[in-house]
Amino acid sequence: NGSASTELTKLKQPFTIEDKAGLKDFAAITFADSATLSTMLRNAETFVDRHLAGTMHQLRVQRDGPIPEDQLPKDKKGKPIRARFPATPPEFETILLADSAPTDNQIAAAITRMFLWVIEREPSVAELDKYRELCRECTEKGGNALGLRTTLLAIAVSPPAVYRAELGQGSVDQHGRQLLTPANLAFSISYSLTDQKPDEPLMSAAINGKLRTPEDVKREVIRYWDDPNIAKPRILRFFHEFFGYSAAPGVFKDAARFGKDYRKVPERLVDDADTLVMHLVNRDRDVLSELLTTDKYFVSHSGDNEYEREIHDALQTFYDYYKDKPWRDFPYKVPEQHTAHVRSIHKIFRHANGNVTKRWMKYLDQCDKADISHMPLGGTRSSGRDYIHTYNLDEKHFSFPVEQPFPLAAESRIGILMHPAWLIAHSLNLDNDPVRRGKWIRERLLADTVPELPITVDASIPEDHHKSLRERFAVTRDAECWRCHVKMNPLGMPFESFDDFGRHRKHEKLIAKGETRPVDSTGYLSGTENPELDGAVRDPVELMHRLAKSSRVRQSFVRHAFRYWMGRNEMQSDSTTLRAADLAYVESGGSFRAMVISLLTSDSFLYRKSSSEQNITVAHSPSGTP
Repeated sequence: NGSASTELTKLKQPFTIEDKAGLKDFAAITFADSATLSTMLRNAETFVDRHLAGTMHQLRVQRDGPIPEDQLPKDKKGKPIRARFPATPPEFETILLADSAPTDNQIAAAITRMFLWVIEREPSVAELDKYRELCRECTEKGGNALGLRTTLLAIAVSPPAVYRAELGQGSVDQHGRQLLTPANLAFSISYSLTDQKPDEPLMSAAINGKLRTPEDVKREVIRYWDDPNIAKPRILRFFHEFFGYSAAPGVFKDAARFGKDYRKVPERLVDDADTLVMHLVNRDRDVLSELLTTDKYFVSHSGDNEYEREIHDALQTFYDYYKDKPWRDFPYKVPEQHTAHVRSIHKIFRHANGNVTKRWMKYLDQCDKADISHMPLGGTRSSGRDYIHTYNLDEKHFSFPVEQPFPLAAESRIGILMHPAWLIAHSLNLDNDPVRRGKWIRERLLADTVPELPITVDASIPEDHHKSLRERFAVTRDAECWRCHVKMNPLGMPFESFDDFGRHRKHEKLIAKGETRPVDSTGYLSGTENPELDGAVRDPVELMHRLAKSSRVRQSFVRHAFRYWMGRNEMQSDSTTLRAADLAYVESGGSFRAMVISLLTSDSFLYRKSSSEQNITVAHSPSGTP
């Protein structure tokens, strides 16, 4: 609060988060060790000192007088730079300016202000007594300023500031459980769907005793989910972490092999995939099956058909106005008689200088002559359109559908696992990665495990410029390798019908110049526990349709949702929660909303046991993990 962005660079991320595939919000993988606490203390010093600086500067001026102007630092123009500070909160200022030791009420007000800032709640009676005693002791030894600073720093690195606790309160039921406190429930609900603290209605419900039953929780969860004005980024984040397609921008590719400008291609593809995912989540019918088998995609589209129509029509009006005018000869500053009218068409033309106007008009003129619908970013540099080559589309012939999603070659590409973003994210720098793709399907969709690679094994695939990748993978058929690769290769090889940029292909170009091989996209599905689904598959399209019909795949999806929203692995005692969430999904016709609401109103979410009770439960858990 009150700090400029340049000053915030002094604050450092204290937690080391391992950047690996999978669910990242598990409570057990984040620890506040000594290095973390040291960084948090330095951050707290920056934060506290910044908010005390205004009054401390005032006291220094009163004591020593203002700094002479010739001693002030100068900017590039030689003008003196005067220090600027955010206003010191009055609760702090009162103590800093006092001529005597602060009163209990003044200390309590400062402690409460810091709690509301850092911990986002008022202190308990015990906490208030604890920090009030600390402040008294420190002010007696070091004065008001040092005593207040020390107390504020202690609050900033206290356990409630580092960890968000979820503790039970009230009577213990027959299973040894207690319902979460209303305050903890409010924060748990809000942080399950948003990145913000609870809104006013939710906090009001917690304070006024209207957040004490599962029915109360369900009411608030439904309100949050259904309110379009509440941003819910954690919904999309689940699909990022489950499918992993958001990792595409981090996979280095040789742009020369793409043949086009590749700089922003992965980011554009992730945006397209996000739009598709949220469209299916909002549609909320057979969500998992649709994610795996939909033949409709969004390409360079916001997901809002009304907005896209507005932009499309504005560009057409823009073109109709300029097409008979000498736009090719416009200077950088377009004549005012034109810009005044163009700005009235739409705000996107507010900064349409001569260069931008020429780029737009050149593309729009090409579309008009080819009789195709223009893309919304047609006026930008060509790289804004080049990325659609990953869908096997050509910007010179692709007629942009304003109404999307639209069918896109259902015989060769369906679902999120054949989206270029997913294919790139699960590829290598120079080639496909059938092992990684097969392992993902085996573990995420089929709820199986693949042992880690033994450190004594050389997992490199021999290079042979005259063989396809499938042919080179023959070395994994050795008995020692095949024990694990049998779980992955048959599931990953069908995706050889795409190159490592996500483009569909029928022939694979070999490293040897001029040589190709027909793509072999056959594979084998096992592990669904359904003999009608297991067996040979001819291509990834057939593989996806079979997986979408599997109850095991559906249940694995529910289990990963449980892990994401609970922040831990499931235990045997969670079986009722998992069955209820699966049943809610099935009976609602595949509603993702119904499944998540079931999880967020389950006993697993609402109740906690004491540490000793939890340890007993873990000891009897098949997985052995909390």
